[in-house]
Amino acid sequence: MSFKLFLKVFRKNRLAILGAVIVFIFFILVIFGQWLAPYNPVKQNYTSILKPPTRDHLFGTDHLGRDVLSRVIAGARYSFLIGFGVVFIEGLIGTILGLIAGFYGGFIDRIIMRLVDTMLSIPPMVLALVIAGTFGGGILPVILAMTVISWAHFTRLVRGEVLSVRESLYVESAKAIGAMNYKIIKDHLLPNIISTTIVFSTLEIPWAILFSAGLSFLGVGVQPPAPEWGNIIADGRNYLTNQWWIATFPGLVLMVIVLSFNFLGDGLRDALDPKQVKD
Repeated sequence: MSFKLFLKVFRKNRLAILGAVIVFIFFILVIFGQWLAPYNPVKQNYTSILKPPTRDHLFGTDHLGRDVLSRVIAGARYSFLIGFGVVFIEGLIGTILGLIAGFYGGFIDRIIMRLVDTMLSIPPMVLALVIAGTFGGGILPVILAMTVISWAHFTRLVRGEVLSVRESLYVESAKAIGAMNYKIIKDHLLPNIISTTIVFSTLEIPWAILFSAGLSFLGVGVQPPAPEWGNIIADGRNYLTNQWWIATFPGLVLMVIVLSFNFLGDGLRDALDPKQVKD
């Protein structure tokens, strides 16, 4: 598909454009957040404890006098690192295993898919809590835990795509002329599944951000005083009755980011799927 046709289809989806704009703003916060935040996100100020939203503190302050807006902006970086880190690693593992299982089939396929079935049978939150809790929380344990519970989905997706492509005439022709297996995978299979993996990755990022926030909320994710959206919400759960802003604003930001990535993913799926593209 040409880039011009891709843009033509993508621009028709207004929700996808809105999602792309918000995701772009999210990236700006990740890159320039330390300069955009009005206050130090971890500095405590006991003269400004539990202040409601005002012109000086647009999202109010928490129980330690920290500016909630600054903490939300700083938390974007942790969400970015975890979300993209998990999806990159699970995508790499899943693509390699899915290509091997789908192309070679037979005994290798059965071994890989039984391992996939085993991983999918384990409750993901329970396994993630065990892994992240064992290593004491933090960014790396969270990425490790979420990669362990998510690679199987990616592997199954890639394998299914490979199975639908490997019987194509151009693959059979490549085999007939004696092309090496790795050449067939690199030149024929991988290019034909890349659009599917891109779309799936875009839809996995919001899951990773939301799941990591859940782990932080439960106390096994990013540890305080580092500002992460999940632990900011956890800080505010005891103040929901009167100081609602502590948990509400980061929760709303989390919801908007997750929806935006989903809108973007839906738009990419429509634009990259040749079956849905009409001249």
